[in-house]
Amino acid sequence: MTAIGVDDLAALRYALRPGRAVMSVVSSAATSPDDTVSFKDVAGVWQLAPGAASHWGMPVNGRLEYVWPESRFVLLLGSVSMTAESANQVTMWRFAVNGVSLGSSEVQRKVGVAADVGAIGVVGGVVLGEGDYVTLQVRNSSTATDVTVEAASVVVVDYAT
Repeated sequence: MTAIGVDDLAALRYALRPGRAVMSVVSSAATSPDDTVSFKDVAGVWQLAPGAASHWGMPVNGRLEYVWPESRFVLLLGSVSMTAESANQVTMWRFAVNGVSLGSSEVQRKVGVAADVGAIGVVGGVVLGEGDYVTLQVRNSSTATDVTVEAASVVVVDYAT
């Protein structure tokens, strides 16, 4: 029988530790929908929080890419403050993985008048493999008018499965 050594325990601890990342909008911009049924990645300039990423990168603006070599379950948490170009707009929000909807994360928020700032939380969970990426998406299901993210953050935490 082989004894488990300190190096073995350190390797196990490293392999099982959760990864994490935080990205936030640092410069807001309007997301212009093509229609009332299609989702678009949220516009704006996103920034990966310095020193807060482990297992994650952001090679493309607004895309969190999973760079760990093993598949893991990922908890997705998003918070958004938004305005709409016109009154009484129903905005829909969700996460997408590799550009494909994570339907279980979809939520909606009505913005009453154009000057209102609405807020919403978006939550999801999915198993990702190396190279998969996550984006936050929006659509305006009332009219094809702009939705502007005033502030947004996406937090991801991945766990060994």
